Amino acid sequence: MGRKGVEAMSQENFIQYVLGHITDMVLCYDNAGFVTYGNKEAEEKLEFGNHLVGIHISEIFPNEFKETEDGLETEITYDGEVHEIMAYRQNKTCFFVEARFSDAIDEDCYACVMKDLTHRKFLEKRIKQVEQDAEEGRRLLEAAAAAGTGLQKRRAAGAGHAHQPL
Repeated sequence: MGRKGVEAMSQENFIQYVLGHITDMVLCYDNAGFVTYGNKEAEEKLEFGNHLVGIHISEIFPNEFKETEDGLETEITYDGEVHEIMAYRQNKTCFFVEARFSDAIDEDCYACVMKDLTHRKFLEKRIKQVEQDAEEGRRLLEAAAAAGTGLQKRRAAGAGHAHQPL
């Protein structure tokens, strides 16, 4: 989209365009904890599709939020800090996300921007496995070298003893 295209868009259309095309998940929810907006990425990754709006935030973050008669309980801080937490899909499977929760954007609107950590967690696990495999390989090489050295010493010690024919 060129500069003229951006200038011609209304601010609201521009915001909708950006939210629809970023790779982070974006949710907005009200004081009671009900989702009022979810961008395309959130709908897809959380697998709620167009049923995302209207669910309680505790369905996505059951370990972080609790639905109460008064609306919502949470220990989450709204100080811009990034939280590494579990997000739950509609089918109740979960995945790690980095989530940043904003203080009230207006009177009845909170926002959460999330990044899916699935790929990063997979790579961290793979790196750990490669490091463990390398360590095991090093131990095996050391053991083989030690065994080889012992064999060489035994051969050298046995070289002075000639076998007598019977």
